[in-house]
Amino acid sequence: MEKLFGIPLDTLMLVFLAAFAAVVGVLGLMALRSPVIFKIGVRNIPRRRSRTVLIVLGLMLGTLIIAAAFATGDTMTHTVRSTVLDSLGTVDEVISTQRGDDTPFVDERTVPSYFPISRFQAARGSTAAASSGAVTIR
Repeated sequence: MEKLFGIPLDTLMLVFLAAFAAVVGVLGLMALRSPVIFKIGVRNIPRRRSRTVLIVLGLMLGTLIIAAAFATGDTMTHTVRSTVLDSLGTVDEVISTQRGDDTPFVDERTVPSYFPISRFQAARGSTAAASSGAVTIR
């Protein structure tokens, strides 16, 4: 997984790390400015241990479920793409020019060469005429 919603994971990590640091910094400043409110907010953690443990476990479970969903989605996407690409083979179509005796200039051992645009335009014109019924191509 390299991207999440089209955003690179490295960029996403830096943004979330900066946001986390900002939140921790703001909470630290608030705790220093008004220690009484900080103590009131934190005093229930040791008093209700079971509730605290349940909340932490719930947050961990939710994070795990979301991460597993992303991992499963990426695995499925990769599997489908690789299956489709494997079924297509190495090349969809090869267009090559031929001699008069229907022998191609190139074979499987050589790389097909490019042909001039004039030949493409002539082929496009003849196929357009063939589709209208004017010319028959064998």
